[in-house]
Amino acid sequence: MNDAVRLIKHVSFDVDRHYDDLPEKGRAEVDRVVLEAIWAGIESEDNQRDFDQGFAGAKSTLVKKIARKLPHLDGASATELVTSAFVDYGLRAHQYLAGCIQAIMQDFRNGLEVPLNEHESKVFELLYNSQDAFGGLPLILLGERLDTVRLVIRELLCASDEL
Repeated sequence: MNDAVRLIKHVSFDVDRHYDDLPEKGRAEVDRVVLEAIWAGIESEDNQRDFDQGFAGAKSTLVKKIARKLPHLDGASATELVTSAFVDYGLRAHQYLAGCIQAIMQDFRNGLEVPLNEHESKVFELLYNSQDAFGGLPLILLGERLDTVRLVIRELLCASDEL
């Protein structure tokens, strides 16, 4: 995992233990238990509202339930690792989405009647293209986290005379 991805994970999601630091066998075990828990929830007789609350609502106990199924880890570290796994899944989903956003916005840009000038192009790329400094995410996907990544953005903008 590169330093930018690690930094984005840390400042955005406040995780200290990184899922990527687990040995592959440990990650496979966490993945297996997470998928089993989600699948069990999908197949359960609970109505959709109950499932949603248990899965992602304010009273969700999903992380604790999954952590309890990892007997080789003590409760606190198992909870941290499951939380870290969910952060990793979310970041990977965002990185995939970043590629989709970049492709769609490039098509949009190509369809403009009047091409963007140099300044507009730089801003457009910062907003919609994957940025190594943001862990492979475009700025648009960090909107909710702007307060925590503000310093990185400022450094990028100060380093570029064109913006």
